[in-house]
Order: sequence, then C-alpha cells, then structure tokens
Amino acid sequence: MSRLLLLTTSPQPDCARAARHRLRKTVEAAVSLGFEPDILGASPAPAVPGSRALAAPQLPLCQNLPERPSLRRLCLKALLLLKAAALASRTSYDLIHGEGGAATVAWLVARLTRTPLVIERCPATGRTPARLAPPHRLAARVSLSLERRALCAAAAVIGPDPSVVALLQSLGRRSRACMIPDLPPLLQPVPEPARNLARARFRSGGCRLLVTCLAPSEEAAADPLPKTLRLILDAAPDTRFAFAGATAGFLHRFATRLDPSTAAATTLPSGLTEGEYAALLGVSDILVSTETRPLPLPALLLDGLAAGVPLVATDTPANRSLLTPRNAILAAPTPSALAAAVLALSAQPDRRTALAARGFDTLRNESRTVEDYRQALRRCYGYALSTPPNRADT
Repeated sequence: MSRLLLLTTSPQPDCARAARHRLRKTVEAAVSLGFEPDILGASPAPAVPGSRALAAPQLPLCQNLPERPSLRRLCLKALLLLKAAALASRTSYDLIHGEGGAATVAWLVARLTRTPLVIERCPATGRTPARLAPPHRLAARVSLSLERRALCAAAAVIGPDPSVVALLQSLGRRSRACMIPDLPPLLQPVPEPARNLARARFRSGGCRLLVTCLAPSEEAAADPLPKTLRLILDAAPDTRFAFAGATAGFLHRFATRLDPSTAAATTLPSGLTEGEYAALLGVSDILVSTETRPLPLPALLLDGLAAGVPLVATDTPANRSLLTPRNAILAAPTPSALAAAVLALSAQPDRRTALAARGFDTLRNESRTVEDYRQALRRCYGYALSTPPNRADT
C-alpha cells in the first residue's frame, strides 16, 4: 500500500465544522484508494480505520489563536515542520498532502524529501483581516509569499470551488487545479425520537412556522438577520426562530441585537451535537441563509439540501453556483426582500414540498456524493504521483 502524510492545522472558527468533516472524508477516501494515511496536525484527527493519527507538538496559550498571522502561530508551524520532517526522514512516503494553513510546512517537507506534494486550499486560506499592526502586516506578507511558492511547487492543488482554478491560472499553473466540491455533513437519516425531542424544544408555544437561520460568517457585521426576523414576526406572530451552525460567541453577540419580542420567539442553541443539529433541520419548515460573502459557498446550505428543507438564501455568486429557482428562493440581501421571500414561501406548502424534494437531486447532479468525492481524489492523487518532483518547482 502507498504511504501518505497528511498535514493539517486548526481551522478558523467559522468553518471548523465543515473543515473537520472534509478532513474525515479525505482520510476515508484515501484509505479506500489504498493509501495508509498518517495524519499530523494541531487539531484532533478523525478516527478512521486504516489511518494513524499523530499529535503535533503544542505550546501553552496557543489553543485559540486569532486569525491574523502572529508569533505564536509561527512557532506552532515551526514545531509542526520539525515533527513532520523527522517523521518523513524515518518513513518513505509516496505522497504528502498539506491542508489549509499547513501548506507551507508540507511544501518544505516535500522539498526536503523530494516527495510529490498535494496542497488543499481551504476557502479561508490567505484571508487576512484588513487592520493589522505593522509586525502583523509584515508576517502576513511573508506568509502570503511562502504560500504562493508552495502553490507553484505543488503537483496538484485542491479547492472546493472554481476560485482554485482562477488562482492557479494567475500563477501559471492552471493544469494543476483540482476542484473537489464539499459534501454535506448530514448524510444520515434522523431517527423519529430525535425529531420528537427537537419539536418539543424548538416548536413549543403554539408555533405554526419554524424558521431556522443558518449562521453567517463571523465577519458579517452588517448582517440583515435581526431586522428580517422582526419583519417576519410582525406579519406572522406565531412564527418561531432557531439558529443552526453558530458558535457560542456569535450567539451571544447576536442576542444583544434583538428586541425583546423577537428574542422571546428565538431559540439560540449553542453546543448542539451532530444529532441535535440534524434533528433541528429535520423539523424546520424553512431555512434562511443571509451570508453575503461572494465566496465560498456556505457549507450549511449543503446540509439544508441534504435534509430536504426548503431554502431562502441571499442572491450571491457563491449561492448561485449551486442554488437556482428550482431548488431554492434567492432574494436580495436586504431585510425586506428576505422577509418577503420567507412569508411568501410559508403561504405555499406545495412549493415548499417541491423545493425540498429537489435538494438531494441537486447534490447528486452537482457531483456532491461520497463516490464522486472519492473518484475526484483518486484522479488528483494519480496526477500528483505521475508528476516528477523536479517539475513541480518549474
């Protein structure tokens, strides 16, 4: 069997769940393709039979690092590099796969050992806050420069959306782009007892319509959700709201922006297990996404399609890459437009049923199944293994 070294770092808070799920699917696919993966990273590795999880060295006060480049983050990467280099010197790996923030480390280890390199570029990779102190700005420029060199040296670069093709084209490496779309984490049916518990928790108090809001990214400061909920509640007082996929910090900040009557109709659950999260989606009547970032596609939308719940989403380039009038309602990112779309859909049960029924068909037609993911990774790894290591640096 072929040996694979997979290097990872802790994902950003607003995409941690999707990143963990994608890492698991990558490891499962690699094992099914005949690889023996060694997973080395800062975050807990998935327990997948046939793989080996290795803990990277840790430092005090480095569990929750800010997104910006910092000395602590640099120290963690240096420790990861030393551990990975020592591991690669003792083990003959056929392929090195660097994920997200570990791309630069993977490139250096691959260069030292002359091993074919695959880089997986997460949507958040390379995203740097606008306001940085001078030392952080310097660190950001150095980090970006090293990342670009790593991308140029990689035999293949994986990304979940077409932005990876555009990026590689700008670097003169378009043929090395491998687009492998994300999969929805929710692929298992929800047991009826779990649905009953979710109904009791989220649909109490004479609820006629349960609208579940898919949490936007952490940086969405001008999010239209509070006014949207207020407009919906004014027109339909027996509506209840809940949140899915939100961090505890986001929920705390969001609660301060709600007026008393809207807050009374809104449940802000934090720390939902995967089963509770799936059950919440399963008992929802409508899902609403107010994400306004042009890219990437919000991973929570995939959950909504897989769960068979009608969607109302903002009309953005990312959403239009998957959603159409056949499987969702796209509305302008304003409170009035979003509220009008939700209220109109709530009065059309037949249309809600039709939209929900087309959700999983959309995932299958867009090659977002487990088998599609496995075959795409097989082609990517095959291309990387057929590329001579010295060609990667040209």
